[in-house]
Amino acid sequence: MPDQVELSPEKKAALARFKGEEFKPDPVKTQEEIAAEKEAADKLLADQEAERIRLEEEEKKKSPPASVIQELTDEELLEIASKKSGRKITSWDELKPKPEEIDKEKLAEKREADKLSFGLQKGLFNKKQFENFISDSKDPIGLVYAAELQEAKKEDPAWDEEKEKEFKDEFEEKFGLNLDQTSSKFKRGQKQLNIIAENILKSTYAPIYNLESEYGRHESETNQQAANKQKILETAPVYKKEIDEIVTGLSTVDFPFGKDETYTVPVSQEIRDSVKEILLDRDFVSSQILKRYKKEEIAQIATNMVITQNYPALAYEAAKLYRAKHEKGVRGIPEVGRIENGGDPYENLTEPQRTALKFFKSEVKTTAN
Repeated sequence: MPDQVELSPEKKAALARFKGEEFKPDPVKTQEEIAAEKEAADKLLADQEAERIRLEEEEKKKSPPASVIQELTDEELLEIASKKSGRKITSWDELKPKPEEIDKEKLAEKREADKLSFGLQKGLFNKKQFENFISDSKDPIGLVYAAELQEAKKEDPAWDEEKEKEFKDEFEEKFGLNLDQTSSKFKRGQKQLNIIAENILKSTYAPIYNLESEYGRHESETNQQAANKQKILETAPVYKKEIDEIVTGLSTVDFPFGKDETYTVPVSQEIRDSVKEILLDRDFVSSQILKRYKKEEIAQIATNMVITQNYPALAYEAAKLYRAKHEKGVRGIPEVGRIENGGDPYENLTEPQRTALKFFKSEVKTTAN
């Protein structure tokens, strides 16, 4: 055991005070000695308290009280931050982490994990193949040796232990593996082995080497899909508002009937609702938004839909207007086919238009009878 260090009476007294114990002086000492020890102990404690207070005051000087900090303006606080950091700071935003400051290594690790998961899920390779790839990648010398040994055995079926030993010696000599690692032949051999090993890996594990390009395309498609979805969500309210305006304006359409003639015919609410339903179809909306539609083009599509999908009904309405313009006969007046300019009232009509007009005339006759 180490020698015990005898404390002075002053230190013993101070230690007793520090522990909160009652100091019991050595009974053999005189009253004067006891008083001196107490005085020394009190002085030691007083010095320690003074030192504690001094350190606290210094710490307060370094860090202003919270009340002082609250009274400072943003400009003053930014100035303090500039001095502390050693660079000019004009905005609190400058102290926020920048995107490029995010841990790129962790992002790269996550991407590699996602890429591997993609390859396995798509069946580009299986887990065992990937494990073999990792193992072979770590041992280029062993990989090349095994490949060349296999080739040598094909050329010479009568293979024995002696020949394999001879092959190994030749292999080491060929790539300088039996030489000092600082020699130029050894270094050249390492480069050659790495090149050969890389070619073997690419040939054996082509799907794994193609994984980067496959996953890159997957990433591009996924990012494009996300961008398209966001664009559709942002544009859909505007598109719907414009469709409402277009459909509201379809109360009538200009319907061609006769030679160079057009008649404004009414469009029922039922027809307009049917067109609106098609224009608001989810797939149609997406396709129009993604190809940067124009309102006037959608309006033309809507008009064409009204005419082509409801041609008989609209032709019937146009036929009534055509007849009213070109024939004087109406209810109660004989239909003698009088035309303003004379001639066949049907000569300028297409076959569907003739049918519509004849249908209308027969309906009028039936009503008159």
